Amino acid sequence: MNLTVVSEVPLIESVEVGDSFWAGDFRVEVTEVSGTGSSFSGTGIIKVPYLEQVQLNVELKNVSVNQNCQLVDGLVEVKGVGAAFISEELSDLLNDLIG
Repeated sequence: MNLTVVSEVPLIESVEVGDSFWAGDFRVEVTEVSGTGSSFSGTGIIKVPYLEQVQLNVELKNVSVNQNCQLVDGLVEVKGVGAAFISEELSDLLNDLIG
């Protein structure tokens, strides 16, 4: 994987819930987003690749992402850690049944 961020690559103009981008070696999935233009804030999750059941909850602060889906500016700050002991699909099913 090439992690070199190319500054000449244009910034993306919109980010939606479910979109993802790379912050260094980590893929960040956007769970909440606000902002206009090329700078966004909100929340996201990082699933740690070598610890598949561990997820980091992160806050996005004035994040700019280029069209290669690479973080080029802003802050991705860890706000908490979670561990999944059941699959995401089973968790969703249980939430549907209970909720």
